[in-house]
Amino acid sequence: MTKPLLTAAALTLLLSACGGHEPAVTPPAALTTLTGTLVESVETDDLSLQTRPWTGGAGTVRVVSPNADASDATVASGTLAASGAFSVALQAPTSPLEPVSAADLDSVTNAFVGGLLGDDLRDDLNCTGQPSLSDPSVRATVGVLRVDADQDGSALPLTLRGSETDTNVSLDLGLGVLMYADRPVNLTGREVCTLSDSTGSVNYTTNYDLRLAQGWNKVSFKSAVSVTATTQTATLTITTSAASGSFPTENWVFLEGGDVATPLSLPGKILR
Repeated sequence: MTKPLLTAAALTLLLSACGGHEPAVTPPAALTTLTGTLVESVETDDLSLQTRPWTGGAGTVRVVSPNADASDATVASGTLAASGAFSVALQAPTSPLEPVSAADLDSVTNAFVGGLLGDDLRDDLNCTGQPSLSDPSVRATVGVLRVDADQDGSALPLTLRGSETDTNVSLDLGLGVLMYADRPVNLTGREVCTLSDSTGSVNYTTNYDLRLAQGWNKVSFKSAVSVTATTQTATLTITTSAASGSFPTENWVFLEGGDVATPLSLPGKILR
């Protein structure tokens, strides 16, 4: 393999699950009202995400879920105050839900690292372990928050803190996802992926502890990323956890134009 282990692509979020069986565990209560506060990102030379209060005025917010044709179906709408505070009474999606299949496993395990790795490199990863799904017949979807005000776009709960030395960059990334399941289901387990060659090594572990209620759920992805480099090699180490019940923050970062991948490009830009 001749490509370097780190590329300048953006991090992407693709949330799915995989098949298997595990004993049922009583899930938390479903989320019925989504609340939070919009903030705006500020461009700085800092490795950490900096934000400022919302300046887009009052308006409305909508929770949308994707249709099979990649269009959006509005699930629920709510109010947005000039301060950025919003509230949405959630409802069940009206568009068909997608089955959760083992074929989607790669999307989960690469949720936080796909953009740091080239497509060829991801194909070469050696992975062991697989999360288990308590009910393989579950159907699910994700919800995205759309903003309609003086500024239009999308928003998501996001945190990013970083530090660097001459030879190391460390990042702590948190991302919240709104997920709907048509029945209680648990996704638990661990997957470990590794790769090494003459340019360095990749080591990442994903730990799953998703215990979803029937209805809407808060899901958090938290990832610790460390890159240690010399003049000839680089070592990328990632430890990611996927857990339900909360978001990493109740501040939702506004994304102008509705591109939910925009904030996930920050780590990739930092590691260029």
